[in-house]
Amino acid sequence: MFFTVSRLVFLLIHGYRNKVSRLLYLFFCLFKGLLVLGS
Repeated sequence: MFFTVSRLVFLLIHGYRNKVSRLLYLFFCLFKGLLVLGS
C-alpha cells in the first residue's frame, strides 16, 4: 500500500515538474521573440 502511494506521489511530482519546465520553455521562447521584434 505504501509503495503504491509513494509511486503516485512521485508520478504527480514528476508530471508537475514537466509542466513547469514546459511553461518556462514557452515563456522563454515568447521572451526571445519579443526581444527579436523589439530590436
